[in-house]
Amino acid sequence: MAASKKPLLALYLLNGDDSLKQEKLLARLRQRIADEGDLAMNSQTLSAKDIPDAAWLLSTLNTVPFGSPVRLVVVKEADALPKALQEALVGYAADPAPTTVLALVARKLSANTRLHKAVLAYDRQSLVDCSSKKAFELPALIRGMARGEGSDITVGAANLLVERIGTSTVALDTEVRKLAALTKAVGASRIEEGDVTRNVARLVEPKPWDLTDALARRDASLCLRLADRMGSASAIGLFVQCVTRLREVLTAMSLTQRGLPVAASMGKQEWQLREIMKATTRYRADELVALLCRAPEIEMRMKSGADADRLLRLWLIEACTQS
Repeated sequence: MAASKKPLLALYLLNGDDSLKQEKLLARLRQRIADEGDLAMNSQTLSAKDIPDAAWLLSTLNTVPFGSPVRLVVVKEADALPKALQEALVGYAADPAPTTVLALVARKLSANTRLHKAVLAYDRQSLVDCSSKKAFELPALIRGMARGEGSDITVGAANLLVERIGTSTVALDTEVRKLAALTKAVGASRIEEGDVTRNVARLVEPKPWDLTDALARRDASLCLRLADRMGSASAIGLFVQCVTRLREVLTAMSLTQRGLPVAASMGKQEWQLREIMKATTRYRADELVALLCRAPEIEMRMKSGADADRLLRLWLIEACTQS
């Protein structure tokens, strides 16, 4: 499906919550079929509520194309289809109509469902992973979006965009298009942090792990910016999570020095250790020990009526800047 010269399969499953990727893949499918004949007469998009019963669905899938060698049927919300309809598709996948391209679109169709297994049995290439990107992968994706608009974006601006918009690739794509148009209008070829600050409204509140990741990177400015925007989280709770992160960094550092497997020893997946392992090169063990030794005193002061927000910010600054 990724290469335009590959023959079309009769069945695809676009599975995941990256709706932008799904939209782009469907657009490419539609273009492929438009190149073969009349798309308007040979394209049908259905959602779960549009399908009355299994017989109607199978009749639709087996309809002969008009003025074209192939027709496209898109079934959205495939993971929300009633069991009877999913079972009908399981049977259909064993012998799909050769003149129909069926694209099933799902947010999270489990691999242990009969429908998922049926698509896999038809052709492994029919399964298209549309899972959302991890947060650390988004800046590179955003730079690609900007290049697609004939522009560029700094790493700081890309990170700030994720910070303000969140991880929805559809929303990020919309904002990149807008920012590229605005910067071109003033004769600039690159989107800077100031462009994001001036033109993109804050839509999401950061998560606690955004703050702990910023602490792992020793980015004091980002830590303070995130802390200022986390109004629904208590300063004490954030402090405890930050202390836990530094304890994990010290643990990973110790395990590495002893030649022991870090992920297995800490009971974590490798991807969960990405920021932690990077932090082992940014902190010294004695710095971490000093910060952790002071943590109980700071937490006690927070719980005793002191200004917890101020203590958290001072501790974040100290953690990021001490040497």
